[in-house]
Amino acid sequence: MTAAGRSVQTLVCHLLVFAQGLVLTPLVVKSAGAQAYGAYVLLMPALAVLSALSPLGVGLLARRELPSASDAEHRARLFYTRFWFQLVSAAMLGALAAAALGTAHGLRNGVPDGIPRWLPAAYLLANAVFTQATDYFRYTHRIGVFNLSIVAQPWLFVLLALAGHRATGRLDPSLLVGAMASSCLLVGLAQMAGVVRELGLRVAWPGRATLGRELRFGLPMILAYLVETVSSSGDRYLLAAFLSVRDVGAYAPACALGALALVVPRVFGVVLPPSLALQIDRGNEELAQRLAQSAARCFVVAGVPLLAMAAVLGRPLLGAYTTPAIAAAAWPVVPVVALGTLFSGLATIQGLVLVARLRTPAMLRTTVAATAAGLLLDVLLLATFRSVLAPALAAVAGAVLRHVLLARCLRDDPVAARVDAGWAARTKVPMPWRVS
Repeated sequence: MTAAGRSVQTLVCHLLVFAQGLVLTPLVVKSAGAQAYGAYVLLMPALAVLSALSPLGVGLLARRELPSASDAEHRARLFYTRFWFQLVSAAMLGALAAAALGTAHGLRNGVPDGIPRWLPAAYLLANAVFTQATDYFRYTHRIGVFNLSIVAQPWLFVLLALAGHRATGRLDPSLLVGAMASSCLLVGLAQMAGVVRELGLRVAWPGRATLGRELRFGLPMILAYLVETVSSSGDRYLLAAFLSVRDVGAYAPACALGALALVVPRVFGVVLPPSLALQIDRGNEELAQRLAQSAARCFVVAGVPLLAMAAVLGRPLLGAYTTPAIAAAAWPVVPVVALGTLFSGLATIQGLVLVARLRTPAMLRTTVAATAAGLLLDVLLLATFRSVLAPALAAVAGAVLRHVLLARCLRDDPVAARVDAGWAARTKVPMPWRVS
């Protein structure tokens, strides 16, 4: 399959994943209320941070080398060292989380309590199996198998959540996270069966030298991801602190609608890394630059019309997606987030080039600077206006700053993607700087 074919297939699959949210969000909001949905929205980023931290940066070099690995022995060595390392580290991190958390008894303002202490460990282990197995097929150019997994897991999650709701009559965060862990484990084990058929089953552990190299390049990448997660979800926690969890339940679906255009850079986040790594390894930087540039321009062509749609149709779409009350309270968030998404998506594609170059410290520095500025502005706006629009405005400022900082880092890189005014003038798309 060609790169264009892989991109189209991945786009369709990501749209199916987004459709899963269209089913789950109204189900939770209308069945359990904005309060329960807000609690779930606050719980999942914390688990995502623990999952991102569990490999401790080990595995970046393995993923970077897998696209060029030509024989099964080399692939097995790359895969199993990071697979077993993450399983052990996830188990240890889950045990620490269980010991620290015990049983949580509410966050504030009536958040459902009784979250079992074993739930974080179960989620971390299940997610480790899922991500390791699916990444193997992603980085060995079996994008079709990878896409099948990323579609099957969220829809299996919905089915398990519905089954749990039918059996228990409740739909709280514990049940949702349990369904998420179960879906990750089932799909991950199915993918692991394919990996074992191809590579066999073995136990491997990274040596001291390998571990040092992995940590040197991978740890800044993990830290950058953690900071980015704080940036993307920290506004929810600040909103809960300054306003309420119910406001988080209104803000989150508005953000999801406004960020629809991010489906496109997520597609390129799947397709581009193996291709960029392969072309850079072969010394074909001109082709690598064309790949990155095409990705950035495709995103802008898709993102600008979606921004216009968010501005015109944001309120009725949010009302149909959730409830009229939520739409009345949070609809201005939709177009504001859509504007920030233009810059956030370009920054995502720029980050792929930095990772392919193994310039992870530079990525960490830019992410930390943009996140710190965005969160500081968020606190100031919330303290002043106490509105759900405040974190959306801060997110736009953070996205613009991150895009500018990454562009400066890549200004002398021949692989960097560039979307300039000259190209915009030759297109029919109404670019932001051409609108009077």
